[in-house]
Amino acid sequence: MDNVDLSKLSEKERIYVERMSEGEGWTIHETLRRLLRVFKVVLLMVFIITAIGVVEFIRSDNGSFYSYLFVYFIVLVVFYFMAPVKLGAKIIYYKLI
Repeated sequence: MDNVDLSKLSEKERIYVERMSEGEGWTIHETLRRLLRVFKVVLLMVFIITAIGVVEFIRSDNGSFYSYLFVYFIVLVVFYFMAPVKLGAKIIYYKLI
């Protein structure tokens, strides 16, 4: 490994990071940086979507807000499962890079 302590990650997450590194030809450190970047972009998108929801709540009637709220939760679930959000959060929390 590239002098990165992955012992705080679960076995499944370590395997994921190592396979991604090998498959793309990146170092472990570069892979962690890219995962962190994905996490930050997802956070930014969630904040933007939340801000749009607040504006929608202030400006509109209840019917359109509830439909927006429904779509908002679907988008959050998609972001959670599509992007490695938990892994990015662990990278920040454990200060892996």
